[in-house]
Amino acid sequence: MENLITFRISGVNFLYGNDGDLEEIDLNFDTRDPLNAIFTNGRVSITPDEYFMANGLTELAGKVKNMYVARILGDEEAVEEEAEAAE
Repeated sequence: MENLITFRISGVNFLYGNDGDLEEIDLNFDTRDPLNAIFTNGRVSITPDEYFMANGLTELAGKVKNMYVARILGDEEAVEEEAEAAE
């Protein structure tokens, strides 16, 4: 049995500005551990470039995982870099 928590993209929302341009993309996600005892869900925002350059939902789930872990570990620098990338 694998001991990793898995991250899954459960929804993608495209957010448009008043001018009709795509401004931001929200990724809804959920997690599950191998024992089905720990569940988490949430939302993170990424830029359109980040979304369209990703090779599918698996790569996006990896990005979400990295953002999530950085916040849990209190990696202020990584959190700030992700916030700047989303602007």
